Amino acid sequence: MEKYPDVFKPVFTNSLSSPVTADAIRNLFDVQFSSEHDPIREKEEAAYVMFVNLLYDCEAGDEQELQLYEVLFFFSGSDSIPVGGFETVPSLQFTTNPYPKSSTCILELSLPTIYYQQPELFKEKFIFAMKNHGGYGLT
Repeated sequence: MEKYPDVFKPVFTNSLSSPVTADAIRNLFDVQFSSEHDPIREKEEAAYVMFVNLLYDCEAGDEQELQLYEVLFFFSGSDSIPVGGFETVPSLQFTTNPYPKSSTCILELSLPTIYYQQPELFKEKFIFAMKNHGGYGLT
């Protein structure tokens, strides 16, 4: 390492990390839907679609208030995806709370299902949570 520091620099500076894209974030998750016969499943699917749409809006630049790395940071504590991925597969859960919540220790993101027929309100609450969580360890 001392002889060839430039060779090792990308490994230690995270410059080899995967780009943060909507698809990259979406594909990270093990989505924990309720069973197909559970009445809540429809609301969970709607929340998931709204979440994915918001990711694509961020990527396209249609959502100026939120960047994809902020979403990643909210549930992982990292603003980039590690080269080999996360050690634990991030989990996407659902909640009846009015705001999304996360646990960076176990890589878990919980989406609110109460706005399943209100995409604009879902987006508003999601962005508010991303911007006002207080930082790593306080989400």
